Amino acid sequence: MNCVISGIVGIGLVGASIATSLTSKQSADKLKNILPKETAVAYQKIASERANLYIQGLLLGLVLSYFILTSNLGSVRTNNRFHTITLFFAITLIVTIIYYVLMPKSDKMSNYLKTPQEINAWNEVYTNMKTRYSLGFILGALAAIPLGNSLCY
Repeated sequence: MNCVISGIVGIGLVGASIATSLTSKQSADKLKNILPKETAVAYQKIASERANLYIQGLLLGLVLSYFILTSNLGSVRTNNRFHTITLFFAITLIVTIIYYVLMPKSDKMSNYLKTPQEINAWNEVYTNMKTRYSLGFILGALAAIPLGNSLCY
């Protein structure tokens, strides 16, 4: 992966991860207030499981990134520090996403939502997270373009 592309992908994914982690507490609180107690407990369990899967994927990504970038894999080695850092981010976060998507989940919120009000509140949280992820990626990628063009040599 060339330096500018690794910058766009790496910084874009970092932006997406940060933006998603800053998901609006307001919409999540609205959902929690609407849900019956047992459903709110299920929501917490599901959210905790998903967070654990993300962290597991992140740890796997960190280990793989380190291994790939420190081994003698030829074209992966680079002397440009910006390229190395953004490639590290890109590999780590791509592995994290793939792990998260592929790992089986024990439960999902759609099994618990019954009223239109609950469904709408969940859709608001879900849409908010998707929007923040996409916007974070786009803004991070856009910020990486001038950085990559100035720091890649």
